[in-house]
Amino acid sequence: MSEGARKTRRVTLGLALALAARAWLRLTALDVHSLWFDECGTLAIALAEDPLADLRSDRHPPLSFLALRAWIRVFGESDVAVRSLPALLSCATLVLFALWTRRVATAGVALLSTWLLAVAPYQVWMAQEVRMYPFVELGAALVLCGGELATRRKLA
Repeated sequence: MSEGARKTRRVTLGLALALAARAWLRLTALDVHSLWFDECGTLAIALAEDPLADLRSDRHPPLSFLALRAWIRVFGESDVAVRSLPALLSCATLVLFALWTRRVATAGVALLSTWLLAVAPYQVWMAQEVRMYPFVELGAALVLCGGELATRRKLA
């Protein structure tokens, strides 16, 4: 096996471990703290008879509320159930981020930045909030990947 293949294998393993660490940090202890005021407000809108009517006086985008409403219908209203949607979205974000950084940066930079995003305490905290933050994070990752793909096609 060539040195380049070994390096690629080590980077791939490192990225996979970062993804596993992120999933573990975000999907464990989802019920340690009770829901706080803003999270309860999110649930109130998601569970309203007409959430779109309630959103007319709210400045937040409706997708997170509507997705949470559908999620609750399938998985219930427990703290773990409602916090698992944002946690899973945050995990998906890291997959996109890892793919993006691997394409636009050196292997070392991709590995380091993916690990930093995976274990950053603020990111872990926001990923477990029943709010729109993981949706925004995922949207940003989609824009980065889409921009990179569009640029790569344009240059080709």
